[in-house]
Amino acid sequence: MKSSHRVRALAICLGLAIVPAWAGSEVVLPLPAPQQTGGLPLMEALARRQTRRDIGPDAVSDSLLSSLLWAANGVNRPATGHRTTPSARNWKGIDVYVARADGLYLYQPDQHQLRQTLAADVRSAAGQQPFVQQAPVVLIYVADHRRMPDADPANVAFYAATDTGFISQNVYLFCAAHELATVAVGWVDKPALAQAMQLEAGQHVVLTQPVGHPLRAAAEPPPAPARAAAWRDGTYRGRAPGYVADIAVDVTIADGQIADVAIAEHRESRPLAALESMPRAIVAAQGLDGVDAVTGATITSRGVREAARQALQQAE
Repeated sequence: MKSSHRVRALAICLGLAIVPAWAGSEVVLPLPAPQQTGGLPLMEALARRQTRRDIGPDAVSDSLLSSLLWAANGVNRPATGHRTTPSARNWKGIDVYVARADGLYLYQPDQHQLRQTLAADVRSAAGQQPFVQQAPVVLIYVADHRRMPDADPANVAFYAATDTGFISQNVYLFCAAHELATVAVGWVDKPALAQAMQLEAGQHVVLTQPVGHPLRAAAEPPPAPARAAAWRDGTYRGRAPGYVADIAVDVTIADGQIADVAIAEHRESRPLAALESMPRAIVAAQGLDGVDAVTGATITSRGVREAARQALQQAE
C-alpha cells in the first residue's frame, strides 16, 4: 500500500480530519464510517425536532458530517444500494451538495464520499438570511430531471419536491438527536445559485438547508445596560442582525429620558409585530428591563432589543 493511502486509512480509522485524495484533477474527500447504531431513540428525536435559525459558525466535525450525510441520503442496504430515504420509482433523482468555506462538494452515497465540484464558497448564494451565509455547512438539494425520463412532465416537480422533503426531514431528525441547529430555506434565488454552482441543463435547485452548532449565547441575550442617572440627550443608532438582515434602531433621549425609539432600517417581511410593539415597549419601560420578545418573532425581537441596547450604551 502506498504511504498516502496508509495515511488516509489511518486518518479515517482514528476519526481525524478528512484527508483529500486526488483522482486526476478531482478532489475526493473520503468520509469516516457513519454511526449507524445507538443514538437518541426515535420518539425522543421527534419530540425535539424543531427549526432553529441560531446557527453559529463553529465547524462541524468530519465524523458528524459523515453521519449527517448518511442519515440524509446514504446507502443503508448495500446489497441493493437502497438508501435511508425513499425515492419515486427508485430514480434517486435528488443530489445532496455540501457548501462550505473550502468549496462545493457532491455527496456520493454509493462510495460515501465527497467529490469537490467547485473550489469556491457559494454559501452567499444559498439563502438571503445572514444565518445561511455563516453556517459551516449548507446542504443544497438538487433535482436531476434527467434521471426521471419516464415521468409525466407535469409531475416531475412534485416528485422532486416530495423526495427532497424526505431527505430534509431526515436531516431535521439527525440534528435534533445531535443538538444541531438547522432550517429548511426556500427563500433562495435559485437561478443565481444554480449559476454559482455551475449546474448543467436538467439540474434544478429545490431547497437549501444550513446546519451547524447553535450559537452559544443565543438563549441568553446580553443584559440591559444599567439605568443611567440621566442619559445624555441626543439621537443614537444601534444595529444588530434580524431575521433577514441587520435592523437599525434610533433611540432619542430628551431631558435624560427615552423620548422615542424608531426602526431606522430593516428588511424584515413578516411578521412585523415586533417592529411595531418593541419600540413602544422600550419607551414605556424607559429601558430594556421587562421588555420580552414577541411570540412568533423571536429573532426580529432579539435584533430590535440588541440594537436598542447598543444605542443606549452610547447615551450613557
